[in-house]
Amino acid sequence: MRITVDRDEAAAAVPHIRDRLARMGVSAPLIGDFHYIGHKLLADHPACAEALDKYRINPGNVGFRNKRDLQFGQIVEMALRHGKCVRIGANWARSTKNYDASDGRNAVLPKPLDGRAVMREAMVQSALLSAARAEELGLARERIILSAKVSAVQDLITVYRTLAVRSSYALHLGLTEAGMGSKGIVASSAALGFCCRKESATRSAFR
Repeated sequence: MRITVDRDEAAAAVPHIRDRLARMGVSAPLIGDFHYIGHKLLADHPACAEALDKYRINPGNVGFRNKRDLQFGQIVEMALRHGKCVRIGANWARSTKNYDASDGRNAVLPKPLDGRAVMREAMVQSALLSAARAEELGLARERIILSAKVSAVQDLITVYRTLAVRSSYALHLGLTEAGMGSKGIVASSAALGFCCRKESATRSAFR
């Protein structure tokens, strides 16, 4: 169960939410969704950090500019301290900030990538680099879950299949902004079905 933890009041409420759910007989894991100040909320509210089963972050918005890497590391350190998993989400809109196709690398390839392929590669590299950094900080591979925040079905399929081939991390599958009603149902079903179709992607985990 995913809950937004975006301020002190929300962080303080997490242990109470966990306890009330337990009294109701609900044992579903609690996932904390953090943006920008997650490092501070986890440090200031240790009961929240302990009560959550997984921290959900996007490296592109864990902090601004030069503070991003520091704050990403602080969140990973909190996960280590409390024995938690971290879901790392690469965002389609932000990945190009870490992958600049204009530096000539793409142009010298035998078959240069088009703009959309460059974006897909940017997402894959963003996710894998962040996961590698988390491992460098001590987070065990089995505690890392990768997610690609993509809203186009074909792009999502390509990105997840590429991640499945290039890594052994658990993958959190989901079509971002799928929409409501039949459109959302069809789009999500098609995306998830095709992602899991090849043997290389069958290990993907819905967590």
